Amino acid sequence: MIVQNEPTTSSLKSLVLKLGGFHAEMSFVGSIGYLMSGSGLMNIFETVYASTAVSHMLSGKAIARAVRGHFLLDTALTALILSNIYGIPVPKIEVNSEENAEGNLTQTYDTSKVQIHDTCYTEEMSHATDLLDLFLKGDVCLADVNQSNSLDTIKDKIQQFRHSRSKYKTANLWFQYMDMICILRDFIKAERTGNWTLHLESLKAMLPYFTASGHNLYAKSAWIYLNQMECLKDKMRK
Repeated sequence: MIVQNEPTTSSLKSLVLKLGGFHAEMSFVGSIGYLMSGSGLMNIFETVYASTAVSHMLSGKAIARAVRGHFLLDTALTALILSNIYGIPVPKIEVNSEENAEGNLTQTYDTSKVQIHDTCYTEEMSHATDLLDLFLKGDVCLADVNQSNSLDTIKDKIQQFRHSRSKYKTANLWFQYMDMICILRDFIKAERTGNWTLHLESLKAMLPYFTASGHNLYAKSAWIYLNQMECLKDKMRK
């Protein structure tokens, strides 16, 4: 409003204000926590974090912990989906509550003990595993990984799996959660890499969730901001 109310001769008129990325991220994380209330998300997080910390995570205040927790859970959900698609067994730990009450609650699990048959690995999974190894070694770049046909095949199978479970309300709830985490990941990527197009796209994707969770101030300001940015190119030409 300060810039808008300045006279046309003011030097402030040439300023272009950008919506604060950090606070937009906090608000969106708070929206995720609100929309997923009662889903069991809090109970899942409490297996890793203290209950007090979880309440701050879901409100968007403990943003660093919240982002790590959401990304961790999203990875776990994706692993479960791939396990179902390709028949890869998921490691399971039998917990004795009496032993835990007396001993240390921290446990480790040796994943090398998991017996995975060769039949579990199709051609695209084997190629994706090889790509991951090469990427971690620095032999291939991210652009090469994204252009892989194997990853496209895996993505298509995940979409087919989601479509086959779309009639189940609980499944749809967690699929929506994964979509929200994908938006959050894109927004963080855009902020860190300076990807202007991805910044606008991810912020636009946040709007329905801002509105649904009652974050009306951010829904309004983000909508106005996006409209201004869409007109920015024509405005700068003039």
